[in-house]
Amino acid sequence: MNAWVNGQPLHVLARLAEQPASERASGELDTDFFNQLSLISWGMGALQTIYLSDQEAPDRGEAPYVPAMLYFGVRRKEAVWLRMSGVPRPVAESLAQLWKKEERGEPANFSQIRRWVNSLSEAQWQEALARTAPTRLTARDLRVIWGSLTGEGRAR
Repeated sequence: MNAWVNGQPLHVLARLAEQPASERASGELDTDFFNQLSLISWGMGALQTIYLSDQEAPDRGEAPYVPAMLYFGVRRKEAVWLRMSGVPRPVAESLAQLWKKEERGEPANFSQIRRWVNSLSEAQWQEALARTAPTRLTARDLRVIWGSLTGEGRAR
């Protein structure tokens, strides 16, 4: 789980699994991992409901985001917002840093996030990608993936 939240790609997670990926049926790691991921994040959310119920919302900090951080494989609430808006995991953390650096604060809605992501330049996508674990994807690939998933972006 730690490797997932810290942005490690699936092939690294496969190596960390008990059984080598080469011995698994195609897609077995993904199914097992994501089933466990759903249960863990759901369970964490249930526990939070119990333990945080007596605290006021401002006192909770980022704690309410922890189940979503686990589910989406990110470490910041801003990255959760971006993942919920369709941003691919490899660049969500880096773009979250940019969002925070620009002092954008908490978004009013996901349309605001998608407009911001759509306004990012190719250079900003490239810079975000440069700060991630190595991947075969290019910044343009990630932008196209995001646009395809959301219907928002156009390849530049």
